[in-house]
Amino acid sequence: MLSYIYFDFKKKGITLRETELGIKILLFIFCAILFTYHLGGALPIIESEKFYFQSVKEMFARHDWVTPYYQGRFRFQKPILFYWLVSLSYLVFGINNFAVRFPSAIFALLTVIFTFNIGRRLFDRKTGTLAAGLLATFAIFFMYARYASPDMALTFFITYSIYLFLKGLRGTEGNKRFFTYFFIVLGLATLNKGYVGFTLPLIVVFLFIASSKKWKLLKTMNIPAGIFIILVIALPWYLIMYKLHGEKYLNHIFVRETMMRIFYAPDNERGLAFLASYLKKLPYYIPILLGWFAPYSLFLPNAIVNAFKSKNTYSRERDSYKLILSFFFGIFIFFTLISVKEYHYMLPIAPACALVIARYLVNLQERGVQFGKAGFIIPYLLITAVYTVAVAALLYAMKHLYPFEVAIYEYAFILTPLILIIPYILKKNKITLTALPIAMGVFMFFLAGRAIPLLNDNSMRIFAKEIEQSLREEDEVGVGSVNISQQRLGIYLDRQIVEANMKGVYPGSDIVHKDRIEKFLTSGGGIYLVISAEDYDKFIPERFKRRLVFIDKRETWKTRLKRSFNKEIIPEILRGEKDILKDILRHEVYLLTNKKGI
Repeated sequence: MLSYIYFDFKKKGITLRETELGIKILLFIFCAILFTYHLGGALPIIESEKFYFQSVKEMFARHDWVTPYYQGRFRFQKPILFYWLVSLSYLVFGINNFAVRFPSAIFALLTVIFTFNIGRRLFDRKTGTLAAGLLATFAIFFMYARYASPDMALTFFITYSIYLFLKGLRGTEGNKRFFTYFFIVLGLATLNKGYVGFTLPLIVVFLFIASSKKWKLLKTMNIPAGIFIILVIALPWYLIMYKLHGEKYLNHIFVRETMMRIFYAPDNERGLAFLASYLKKLPYYIPILLGWFAPYSLFLPNAIVNAFKSKNTYSRERDSYKLILSFFFGIFIFFTLISVKEYHYMLPIAPACALVIARYLVNLQERGVQFGKAGFIIPYLLITAVYTVAVAALLYAMKHLYPFEVAIYEYAFILTPLILIIPYILKKNKITLTALPIAMGVFMFFLAGRAIPLLNDNSMRIFAKEIEQSLREEDEVGVGSVNISQQRLGIYLDRQIVEANMKGVYPGSDIVHKDRIEKFLTSGGGIYLVISAEDYDKFIPERFKRRLVFIDKRETWKTRLKRSFNKEIIPEILRGEKDILKDILRHEVYLLTNKKGI
């Protein structure tokens, strides 16, 4: 994106420090727009967001800044730091969607800046700047920059700790203070995300020390003093929680949050069955890397091979490659080996991934061979093709669902693939690399600022407002379909939502689903039920239908798309009998009540 803006700076009398400051300012502006524009406009999407929307509200209501609660119950799952940061954001911006997501956007921006710093120190400014641009436009990084989640904060703390470690490597007496800062950051990371906050950076550092045989660093870092610093920062809150909640809290953080995540056995498997299940899940993160680090993940295999070759040479950069590979594989292997698998566990390696890819691409460009290498040509053309299809699909969805709300000038978005196509046709080495993050940045800006606000139908928000008009404290609100987000409804109503549906699909699950709905409908008091038209016809008996009053019905997106696709549907789509957007991805949803006179 900004990788080549400084080529003529020496001729203009601009210093190296001024050049880097200019790059950081441009990165700051680019990321600030990308991560915060329309930040509060999209509905909460991932399930974990509801805990931070709601729990911090309850902190303010209870004036309890030590123990997180969620809908009146203790929430022991995560340490306190991110709740405090959201609380500060609420104080500044008020209690709203923007405020709860703002800390993640700031941590994402800072992570991009320090990724530039690491790339510049390890390699050069071109690599650092390109890595920063790639990182900002990774699919997973962009998504979590706009979510309320401690995972982006963890990613920042890990990245910043690696930067501080790198500054401490200079070996002068004055630079030893950076190792102290390193452990301070690890203490904050532990207060944000638990044991992984200090474990992951230390794994990266120890791998680097072992691979580069710099064993004296262990003494220079003063590990015992560092552990003491981590304990001083993180331990007081844990001790207070233990004093307040005793064995209940201790068992939760050590058994459920630590041991079960490391040694989790699905269905209580033992022996060979557990081993077989464990080995089967070992490759889990390989497709995650390819999918969630799109589109640049297409360069990743060749970039990693290039990094391994370079670390074995006698070039001045061999230790740089060793550190980046330690950063990448230390975290990747750790999460591969533990039993619990979640796609977002790969977020902390995003900076290392960006640096590996950026260095590979800059090497090709500097040697003038990028247009002669299949490792560049094939991924670049695939990225261009997928990008073009994605742009067309997004415009089609907007036009198809809301034909009168898409302005004529917005169709100019269809021209954005030219950002990738023209430099490739003209064989512009420098511009071609810059085009990648610029094109993705434009796409993501349009997606977050225009497409998502338009395509979000706000059904749960509207239903919540309609329910609130006659809702009493003793009434119950339930969701009768698995394809409807009860989390969103719960956030807008600020109360617990009854799960009157069946998530699993197995023999007899329809009977269980029907029983749950009937149990909810016969609970005795006033009820409100949100249910899809399909499940209304399928699971609600006629005797109950006569008692229910329709408040509203709306078209909305399904939340579990896997259930929407099967082999029988594909021929119907190809024959034009079903509309993939209106009939497969969306459905009609009813808001019902048993209260008369509404």
